[in-house]
Amino acid sequence: MSELFKQSPLLNQSTPPERQNAESVSAVPPPPAATIEVIIRTLASDLELMAQQGGNAPPPAAQPRITIRRATDPLLKKARNPLLWVWIAVGVVGASVFFAAGYLVLPQLLTRESSPAALVEPEMAAPGGLSAATTTTPRPVLAQAAYLNQPADQNIVITLPAGEGLGERARTALRTAVETATSTPWLSEIALADFRQSAFAWAEFSEAFAGGPLLPADLWSLRFEESFSFLLYKDDKGVWPVFVLKLREGNSPLLLRSALADMESRPARAAELFLFPPGPPRPAFQDLLLGGQPVRALAFENPGAVFMYGWLYNKFLILSTSEAAFKQAAQRL
Repeated sequence: MSELFKQSPLLNQSTPPERQNAESVSAVPPPPAATIEVIIRTLASDLELMAQQGGNAPPPAAQPRITIRRATDPLLKKARNPLLWVWIAVGVVGASVFFAAGYLVLPQLLTRESSPAALVEPEMAAPGGLSAATTTTPRPVLAQAAYLNQPADQNIVITLPAGEGLGERARTALRTAVETATSTPWLSEIALADFRQSAFAWAEFSEAFAGGPLLPADLWSLRFEESFSFLLYKDDKGVWPVFVLKLREGNSPLLLRSALADMESRPARAAELFLFPPGPPRPAFQDLLLGGQPVRALAFENPGAVFMYGWLYNKFLILSTSEAAFKQAAQRL
């Protein structure tokens, strides 16, 4: 304890006051070697500096750009809520699914509800005990064609009753008609009609008579007149049908050459145009000239049986089952 009192400068009376002042003065640090320059700006110094720079005021110091966002700022709210974009994406996907379901499923539900069995109207019965589904609109009455300039040796009128099998009924009636002819040769013009005395259109008759279409029905109806001339020529070799069609206005035989050539790929149909079976056909069609007109011809096994077709006056198409019958028809057109 006595030693602590001895070490205390306040209690230590052995050190003189002069020495203590000298030691405290020596503890102050010396001044720095370099002097610090302090510039004091006054109004006079600024005016003098402006005069030295040509009268321009010293440029202002660049100020930093500070943006202060409040707690109510939307951007700050989005930054504080990172799940917002996730909820937006979920909402868009949900709306798309709901729209697709309504677009695809709702029409089907409405269709099912609007088509119950009770809305189907019952089939009305037609007069005469026939079903309405089986009734057909009768075709218009068609006049007989008269293309011959010189009359035939005789005219035969054949009226076919209503019924199925037009081709076979017509063939049977024609065979019965030719049995009444005694003299040969002769050319007969056939007026073939239904029970209403209406002629048959070529597209309908040829398909029934040949057992199938020689050419598409649209080609016949669009390019040729509906009605046709039906001739029968009888000689010592047999009885030969001849069919004469008239080209509609605005059509040309040159444009129909390739279409008519399609008949050559159906020799079995051409054989059905004969009144009696002509036998098997020869291998191919040949080119002939009859009265200076080109003709395409396909010969069959039976004597005199030749299917040929050709143009006359660039408006009449002749389909014949023998060469002699073709010449007779051409001479009277």
